[in-house]
Amino acid sequence: MILVFLSSGLLLGWFLGANGTANIFGSAISSKMVKSRKAIVAFCVFVILGAILQGNGPSETLIKLGKVNAVGGAFIIVLATVITVLLMTRYKLSASSSQAIVGAIVGWNLYTGVSTSYSSLIKIILTWILCPVLAAIFAVLLYLLVRFIINKSKIHLLKLDKYLRIGLLLVGAFGAFSLGANNIANIMSVFVTTIAPQKVLNLGFITLSGTQQLFLLGGCAIAVGAITYSKKTIKTVGNNILELSSESALVVILAHSLVLFIFSSEQLRDFILSLGLLEIPLVPISSSQAIIGAILGVGLLKQAREIKFNAIGGVAISWLTTPVIAGILSFASLFFINTVLNLEVIKSDPKTKISTQLIDNNKKASDTIHILHKITENQIIKNQLNENKIEHDEDSVRLTKNFLLIFGSISGVVLVIIVLLYYKIKSKEGLELQQKITQIEQSQKAYIESELENTKILNESLEAEIEFRKRELTTLALNMINKNEFLANIKKQLLEIKSSKNIDKKDKLLNNLLEHINQSMNVDKERKTFYSNIEEVDNDFFLKLDQNFQNLTHKDKQLAALLRLNLSSKDIAHLQNISPKSVEMNRYRLRQKMNLETGESLTEFINKI
Repeated sequence: MILVFLSSGLLLGWFLGANGTANIFGSAISSKMVKSRKAIVAFCVFVILGAILQGNGPSETLIKLGKVNAVGGAFIIVLATVITVLLMTRYKLSASSSQAIVGAIVGWNLYTGVSTSYSSLIKIILTWILCPVLAAIFAVLLYLLVRFIINKSKIHLLKLDKYLRIGLLLVGAFGAFSLGANNIANIMSVFVTTIAPQKVLNLGFITLSGTQQLFLLGGCAIAVGAITYSKKTIKTVGNNILELSSESALVVILAHSLVLFIFSSEQLRDFILSLGLLEIPLVPISSSQAIIGAILGVGLLKQAREIKFNAIGGVAISWLTTPVIAGILSFASLFFINTVLNLEVIKSDPKTKISTQLIDNNKKASDTIHILHKITENQIIKNQLNENKIEHDEDSVRLTKNFLLIFGSISGVVLVIIVLLYYKIKSKEGLELQQKITQIEQSQKAYIESELENTKILNESLEAEIEFRKRELTTLALNMINKNEFLANIKKQLLEIKSSKNIDKKDKLLNNLLEHINQSMNVDKERKTFYSNIEEVDNDFFLKLDQNFQNLTHKDKQLAALLRLNLSSKDIAHLQNISPKSVEMNRYRLRQKMNLETGESLTEFINKI
């Protein structure tokens, strides 16, 4: 029977695991930055550890909110939470189990007449408001820190990609730990005061109290949900509010995890109290609220125009309606099982029972004395009438219960029929809509194929033109090299002529000729035309150089462009009118600025950019 009553909590844990994995690792798995198997294993291990080691704080807050003392009441509270979350998810609305469980507990308080701890309720509601704001602040600070580190360290793109993969896995594990620590209260807190084992469980390497045994069971339910269904939810998870890069996803997950950790860590709360600061409330908060707050923080910092504020409005409405719906479902369900099925949803106080029994005994004693003094025929008849009345009242109660049971059954059948008819109509409408969508998709597909064909032809034409321009540049470079070599030979010959004859006039003429040759070898105009053509043809190449290597000078970029044309150091020396040794020195400096390791080819690396 214990497992039957715990089934609602285990179902909620399964649902939390199926969706929690997508919230934490969804973007990393979808972008192939982290393998799904590694992510799921890390999630399962750390969510169980978080539940066992740090789940007690948020659970105490929910226990104070409503002191549930009957296992039937605990079962209905969590079942109402599950139904609320499933209904909200079915209609594609954001649902928070943290908000639903609070609404369900308040519904139990209203039905049973137990006073609600308004101080705990106000603390929880204020934390709901603070959660997305705090996540946004953390996300902004972390994003600025990450961008500062990346820019200052000048990490190579390949190394940065590797570090991001490791970082996403680590912050995901931390997020799973924080999720287990914070949200295990939603699953098991109402069972702690009703069916928690009294015996301590000694596993050898760790000792678990009764509460921790329940948390272990709930953590395992979350892990089962992650293993069995998380892949399907990850496939359907999209960036509904803002498209995220790998760096932004890392920041968002870390900010979300920090918020969950802060509102679940007893050690952190005690440490801050020891410093004389304010007490941090340990409250189960919504993982989706923290995620959305972090995403908004990053989006507003980047001044992203693609933030979908309509989606945010829908999420806000869902947050307001979730506890109300859960409270109504909890109240109605408690009324049904308590009145119709006669299942106990609250246990009476033992002291009250004893007082009631004493009063009943005293009453019976006084009635007995009264009967002994008033034994008359009329009294006997009166007693018989009273007995008949009691029997009549019992019959009436029995008929009322049967009527309610029949009425509830008929209402349930009618409700099922209405739901089936509704879904039948919706399925028919959905089929017609699907056919229209298919026709539109086919026409769009034909249009896209036509556009792709035109684009392909245009790209081929552009590639041919670019190839032609590259050949022109290569030819121009070779012509300039040959011209320089030719002029160098003339210069050498004229110097020999000058040294062999000592006629003043001829010497003057030869000096003039040498001056003209030197001016011709500079070929400044042709060199400028050559470099401008390179920049025009390979504009994308120069843009990539600016993005990836911001410390390159204009001469460094020119050298990179000449190497991209596969020119040798000797050819580059003739073209730039410098010595080959100077070219080699410039190549060495360029290698350092591009962070190339020993053995990597500079020319091959440049051609890959």
